[in-house]
Amino acid sequence: MSAEVDAIRTVDVPTRLVHGPEAVGRVASLADELGMARPLIVTDQGVVAAGVAAPVLDALSRAVLFADVRANPHVELIDRAARV
Repeated sequence: MSAEVDAIRTVDVPTRLVHGPEAVGRVASLADELGMARPLIVTDQGVVAAGVAAPVLDALSRAVLFADVRANPHVELIDRAARV
């Protein structure tokens, strides 16, 4: 049995992705555009340790960091993030 699969796929989600060189330089203006008073940065300790989160946190002085994300999280982790 064979199946035909289109080579081009489209995924539509209500999320805007901004990426590329110097994209972090736009994060503060994007947060303001969205009306964010206190952005929540959600990541894991590896990203923080690698220094990847630091430029974002520097650009968003009023941001809150939740860096306890892990693979296959238990619902308790989601509850902790919600409390932040």
